[in-house]
Amino acid sequence: DELKDALRRKPLPYGTYFDSIAPARTFGFIEEVEALRKAGLALGGSEENAVVVYPDRYSSPLRFPNELARHKLLDLMGDIALAGLPLPNMEVFAVKPSHRLNVEFARALVGSLGR
Repeated sequence: DELKDALRRKPLPYGTYFDSIAPARTFGFIEEVEALRKAGLALGGSEENAVVVYPDRYSSPLRFPNELARHKLLDLMGDIALAGLPLPNMEVFAVKPSHRLNVEFARALVGSLGR
C-alpha cells in the first residue's frame, strides 16, 4: 500500500533538513482525529500543519510524495534531540517508528555513549 511504499528507505542528501524534512506536516487517521476533536483536543490542526488520512485520500495535497515518512523522520530527530544528544552522521533503520520507540532508542543511545 502507499504508506508502506512511502516508508521504504530513501536516503536524503546531506544538508536538506530545512527544505526536505522540516516542512513535513504531522498526520493522523480520520478516526483518530474525530476522537481527539470530540475530546476537545487537536483543535489547532489545519491543512497548514497537519494531514488527515482518509481511507481513499488525504485532506490536502502532500508537500512531498513521501511526506508522511519524512514527518516520521522529523519526529525521530526531535526525540533524539530532546535526549540531549547531538545528531551525528548516522544511518537509522526504523520500522513503524513512534514517539515511544524513538524515546527507547534515544535512551539506548545515551546508555551506549555512557552519558
